[in-house]
Amino acid sequence: MFVDQLDREGLIMLDQFEGLQLTPSESSHLMDIFNKVPLPDADAPRSDQPMDRKISDSSFQKT
Repeated sequence: MFVDQLDREGLIMLDQFEGLQLTPSESSHLMDIFNKVPLPDADAPRSDQPMDRKISDSSFQKT
């Protein structure tokens, strides 16, 4: 089921969706949206800094 897939990806908690009833059309639409979102590449470098470190460091150098 779609909700199980979202739970495995860590996008939602299953208990948030207990009792939620989707029509087949709604379920299909959500699956289309989910399938269009690229999953993060596990090998891609991650940066927690919002800007390039070189730019950040050079802005604070004394002149």
